[in-house]
Amino acid sequence: MAYKQLQRYFKQFPFLTSPWSVLALFAVLGLIGVLNHAMWRDEFNTWLIVRDSGSLGEMLGRVKYQGHTALWALCLSFLRNFSQSPVIMQLFHWAIAVLSVAIFWFCSPFTHRQKILFTFGYLPFYQYLLIARPYVLGMLFLFIFCAIFPFRRKSYIPAAVVLALMANSSAYALFIAIALLATLTIEFSLDREAQSRYWQQSKSYDLILSLLIVAASFGFAFYILTPPVDSYNHGGLDAWKLRFDLRRVFRAWGRVFGGYTLMLPEHKRWLDLIASGLITLLAVLVFLLRLVQKPLAFCFFILAYLEILAFSYLRFMGIGPRHFGHFYLVLIAAFWLASYLPESTALTKRLKLSPRFLKFGNKWHQPILTTIITIQFLAGLYGLPRDLLIPFSASRATANYIRASGWQDEFIVASRDANMAPISGYLDRLLYYPELQGMGSFTLFGGDRESDDHKDAISHEEVLTHVQELLSGEHLIGRILLVLHESLEIRAEGLEIESIREFTRSWTASERYYLYWVRLS
Repeated sequence: MAYKQLQRYFKQFPFLTSPWSVLALFAVLGLIGVLNHAMWRDEFNTWLIVRDSGSLGEMLGRVKYQGHTALWALCLSFLRNFSQSPVIMQLFHWAIAVLSVAIFWFCSPFTHRQKILFTFGYLPFYQYLLIARPYVLGMLFLFIFCAIFPFRRKSYIPAAVVLALMANSSAYALFIAIALLATLTIEFSLDREAQSRYWQQSKSYDLILSLLIVAASFGFAFYILTPPVDSYNHGGLDAWKLRFDLRRVFRAWGRVFGGYTLMLPEHKRWLDLIASGLITLLAVLVFLLRLVQKPLAFCFFILAYLEILAFSYLRFMGIGPRHFGHFYLVLIAAFWLASYLPESTALTKRLKLSPRFLKFGNKWHQPILTTIITIQFLAGLYGLPRDLLIPFSASRATANYIRASGWQDEFIVASRDANMAPISGYLDRLLYYPELQGMGSFTLFGGDRESDDHKDAISHEEVLTHVQELLSGEHLIGRILLVLHESLEIRAEGLEIESIREFTRSWTASERYYLYWVRLS
């Protein structure tokens, strides 16, 4: 019913019949959203690592603490040659999102209405458009791989280069790249006819060079993702969930439901976990019944899902659509790849599937897929306007106020450091972090830092102790501008504390800021 209503709605806008018009609308609305988006700490942290690292080696060493691959940081390092403003990062991210959607429009096999729904869905139109993170690179290279997939018969080098870039985009993109590589390997090993045609058409060095590109790039990705021993992400064997836990199994499977619907089942309620799990199981079985008739796409879908599910169970569940939304992207890519492949009964005969089941999959896969894309579309229509109305972070407003007041050169103490990266970024300067007992900008989750996301931050009493020591020191600091992400509820003997202003209009609760002047009594 909702989809038919959307169909009638689209007919009221004839310009949506042109791909170029849709892309132009996407680009313009996206640019408006990007330029009005207040970036938060996860967006700024990599930018600040790039900004404040003295060498490439130092930068890569710091990236290893982030739990991300290095390509995004390398891109930002290149962009810094052209502008010192973080806006260039946002514009670069916007351009990648627009390019990704353009490739989807002109190369994917989906219907016109499905393309419109996908384009303005939650991931392309909000999460991977406004919020400048490396995940957009994974979407871009996944779509490029799908677009060039038919050319693999002549040369594997283009596919190898794309997989190399995808593997270094994010951990989730690496899992997808591994699944795609395994799919190509299965095809090359089992399809003798395609293998013979490849040897006839390709250069003698093509396969060796392709394997070298893949081996080097995947090895580099794993190296960067391996956390240092003093990183909070390290954890040794204790960080891996190696014991069987039925609730955790349902929670991991619930990430597929979240990837499709953007809603996570309540993990403390068995009813929610079981109900969402059964709905997801039905949808996935329908997709598999359709994809089983295209064995290569079937293999890719299964392998990618198993990898991400295993990672979700064994190590990291994923805390938002930017993570578990990759189940949705894999679904889109699987049907995209399937469109190039001929029908085959190889798997259906081996699995002894009844024609009745195959007919069921053929009948229902499109309605279910369209329903999922429609849900994503409705969430996208909510996400971008919300960001325009309610700032994602109060950091930009806070930094603008400090600059407008002429305080940008004052001695600034900021705590907690993990929430202050955007203040440092927007002011383009270092801040004093009590957690580091020194000047800083970005956050490394490890090393000498006194607190992290899994421990209590240092108390306000400790912060005021640091402030008092600074004011009483030899540096002749007359006053300190104190920036906190929580309201100061205590006072310290010997300090005169003046509340200046609060910046609490922020969608992200941990990035609301409170300003104080602090002097010795």
